[in-house]
Amino acid sequence: MRTTPDSVTIQETGNLQPIRFGASEMTSIQIHRKGAKLKAIIICTALGVTVSAFAGTVTAPTHEECYLGCGPAVKDENYISNVALTGAAAGLVVGLLVGSSSREFKIEGKQEKLELFANEFKNRIPSQK
Repeated sequence: MRTTPDSVTIQETGNLQPIRFGASEMTSIQIHRKGAKLKAIIICTALGVTVSAFAGTVTAPTHEECYLGCGPAVKDENYISNVALTGAAAGLVVGLLVGSSSREFKIEGKQEKLELFANEFKNRIPSQK
């Protein structure tokens, strides 16, 4: 993406012809970070499984196994895995919401707003030469 004071030029991967949009043609520009959704889903799901498995281990009911003599009390593994799966599902939903976030710049056909976007975009993205 290349910005000038009165237009934005975008060249898609694999497309040799760049596409130019003038300020008067734009209503808004949305920016999504590449790979943000997958990264957020993986991190939040892993965190959800870890935290909920620990919580499930701490809060799981115990029972004694008496097959060949009574041994020490054993935690209910089904309870722990169910709590971990619930945490994974919650983490997946949170990751999806976090990763789906984007930044929207309202242009509304005004050149001044496009210039503000261009200045902020140039300050945040390192120039590619």
